[in-house]
Amino acid sequence: MKTRHAGRYMLEMKHSVNNALTCMLGNAELLLELAALVAVTAQIKTMHSMALRINEVMQRFSSLRARCGS
Repeated sequence: MKTRHAGRYMLEMKHSVNNALTCMLGNAELLLELAALVAVTAQIKTMHSMALRINEVMQRFSSLRARCGS
């Protein structure tokens, strides 16, 4: 039962997290195009990579919808 509640909670949070990710990815991609310093570029690439990683995790949570019957 706890797993089912956790799954439902994650599905509810998915929308909020995806909104934040859209902002992070968009800004990271813009900064990558504009960055002139190598050190800054590396940090932006890390930020972009981690945002993509979070996005992949959130996509996996999408599969919970079918399992939870929502």
